[in-house]
Amino acid sequence: IADREKATASVAAISLTAMVAGEIVGRLASSRLALRFTEPVIIAGGVVVCTAGWALLWVASSSGVAVAGLVVVGVGLGPFYPFGVALALAHSPLAPDRAQGVVQLTNGLFSAPAPFLLGWMGDAWGIHQAFLAIPVVLVVVLVADWAAARASRPRPA
Repeated sequence: IADREKATASVAAISLTAMVAGEIVGRLASSRLALRFTEPVIIAGGVVVCTAGWALLWVASSSGVAVAGLVVVGVGLGPFYPFGVALALAHSPLAPDRAQGVVQLTNGLFSAPAPFLLGWMGDAWGIHQAFLAIPVVLVVVLVADWAAARASRPRPA
């Protein structure tokens, strides 16, 4: 936002807050959706919502539109963690506490370097181009979700 719109530091703070608020809304909404849909369906829906938010952010020509895109991204991100953990626990041969430990370790190993990697890409190519990595990550999430859904289907006898 700052690159293209010359946004202030306060807009950056609002942007982060907007995305976190969107995540809260996404988790609340997905908890209700869990009464009707399976985890893979909810995660796939989150990917679709994230993609829509990313697209809005990508084409934003004002800070307000960009912040709205981040809210939508947050709504889509909301169900990823709780339902991703539920899928991991459901398919793990480990005891639930060990499986949860593996999930937390993996989450830390993959998410901790992400901001630094995005910052490095932003320095190298510009932040707008660096954000093209987000749809790639969303495709990876969708493929993993599809694999989990396929693994959870009952096999014909």
